[in-house]
Amino acid sequence: MADARFQPGRPESRWVALLVRAGVFLGLWFVLGNLFVQIGALVVIASGEPTGTMSTSAAFRTWNWASWALGALLSAWSYRRLIRTAGD
Repeated sequence: MADARFQPGRPESRWVALLVRAGVFLGLWFVLGNLFVQIGALVVIASGEPTGTMSTSAAFRTWNWASWALGALLSAWSYRRLIRTAGD
């Protein structure tokens, strides 16, 4: 029976490593993007704007897109640091 352990240098292990890295990046992006969206929602609620109009508010839509962009930038930065400290 063949040895099925992860072996660096094998072609399939490169794909596994790529998928793991993509998963880490997307996970970071999802968490950070959602965090900033929630902060924006709290700011909109605290400002006294009716919550029923939050999804149609131009300010909230702008913050929503900016939050995901900021989350992507911070995820990329965190990901690079994570990979660099892992010695890869």
